[in-house]
Amino acid sequence: MNRHHSEDIAVKQRRFGTGFSFGTIFLLLSLQFVQAQPAQTVQRLAPGVRLIRRQVPERPWAIRILEIALKTPGLRIETIKAQDRLAAREKTSAMAARADSANHRVLAAINGDFFDIDGRPINLQICNGWVVRGPTHRTVFALTTTGEPLIGVFQMKIILHYANGMVREISGVNTNRSTDALIFYNKFWGQTSNTNRYGTEAHLRLLTGQAVNDTMRMQVEEIDAGGTAFQLNDGYALLSAHGQAEVFLKEHLAVGDTVATLFRIAPGDKPLQQAIGGLPRLLRAGKEDISWDREGAAQAFAYSRHPRTALGYTAAKDTLYMVVVDGRQPGYSMGMSLFELTRLLLELGCYDALNLDGGGSTTMVANGAIVNRPSDEAGERPVANAVLVVSTREQAID
Repeated sequence: MNRHHSEDIAVKQRRFGTGFSFGTIFLLLSLQFVQAQPAQTVQRLAPGVRLIRRQVPERPWAIRILEIALKTPGLRIETIKAQDRLAAREKTSAMAARADSANHRVLAAINGDFFDIDGRPINLQICNGWVVRGPTHRTVFALTTTGEPLIGVFQMKIILHYANGMVREISGVNTNRSTDALIFYNKFWGQTSNTNRYGTEAHLRLLTGQAVNDTMRMQVEEIDAGGTAFQLNDGYALLSAHGQAEVFLKEHLAVGDTVATLFRIAPGDKPLQQAIGGLPRLLRAGKEDISWDREGAAQAFAYSRHPRTALGYTAAKDTLYMVVVDGRQPGYSMGMSLFELTRLLLELGCYDALNLDGGGSTTMVANGAIVNRPSDEAGERPVANAVLVVSTREQAID
């Protein structure tokens, strides 16, 4: 695994000189959680969106909770990629400000997935129907085109349907082209595919809306063998082929053809519009299911207290909770273990929940301002991506 600039999920397991086991420590912490009496205030950000500020002085814990009624007219949950590029980092507050406009009001935002040092998210991201990065073996939060939330571990297969009826599997999306590979590139990769001259590329214009688990139809505008730098703008994509895939593409693709691509992400077959990765799952069907070991994190990552970011939704899938807990700040907020975080999500009424990147990445923005205290000495950390709460109603902010 590459070295991460986000919270270290491979931290070595700590040894405690007290002789207590992790289980004993967790039991004591759990008892403290039950006894703690929080003080909180509630602020209405917009119809269907509330910001809850909660302070638990006994720990201490400083908690910020966004409560979102998902069926509120004009309300959307979206993901955003730093600088709209796969390999890039940007502050959560800057992403929220950049996405805000008159008919697209960003009411709130939280930081998203863990990431490599260059800003590539570790797991799947879907942004308004475009796949930014493919999935791994770790858990993902997703939203269908109708706004239904999902949490699970996904697998992806990409199929290209040629105009003449031929079908071929696409090797990957927004990744380096290898021998005999057929790669799909979109605007999140960069301005061009940046591949070498030993292949052929087809420049495609989108004809329909984009969504995963739904067919996208595109028209071939240009085909080039020799390294022409076709532009990757919004509404356009590239197919880049090498070796055997190049031979197949040349035989079955021509300028003017209409082709269809299907990004198939399983399990499930509902069209997906948004997705963002995390680690690990915290709740499954209303019960604790903290899968830190199955998803490759160390024991200390789960049991130690850190700043945390998480999200979860109710059994009816009508309410989404976004949660940040500050940490590493003695006297103000010490952070939570994954077990304490899971208890908080259960208390809120969550049915399924996922932990996102934490540590110095933990950030919540509401009405254009940061409402928690990021733990890095330098302040808010540039991160890979974020989750936005958006209203398309001009009168939403009040």
